Amino acid sequence: MKPLLAVIAFFEAAFGLLLLVFPAGIVRLIFNAELAGIGTIAGRVAGIAIFALGVACWKGGTPEGALNGLLVYSLLVALYVLLIGIRGGFTGALLWPVVGIHAGLAIVLARERFDDWKAARAKRSG
Repeated sequence: MKPLLAVIAFFEAAFGLLLLVFPAGIVRLIFNAELAGIGTIAGRVAGIAIFALGVACWKGGTPEGALNGLLVYSLLVALYVLLIGIRGGFTGALLWPVVGIHAGLAIVLARERFDDWKAARAKRSG
């Protein structure tokens, strides 16, 4: 099952990237509908989520994979929403708290990932 999961994870991650980069085109191809405004933003966030799901499942659904997926999701959402805020487009009252929460989560997850990497490296060398 793990090789199949890796293949499916690859295709999910690829689809997520396509949706992130070309949300209107993907929606048009799937639903034959136009996407504009906030729909484009929602489509890109969905693309980030699908990409992160692919990353999380890449190593067979391990806790390490889940950590990687959550890190990717939090980091990319923080950066994307930050970009939206800087551009000054759709900026509601919770935009900056969302950026801060996801950036904070990304930092916590990155530290956890780094600690795991250090422990694995120490285990291999010692």
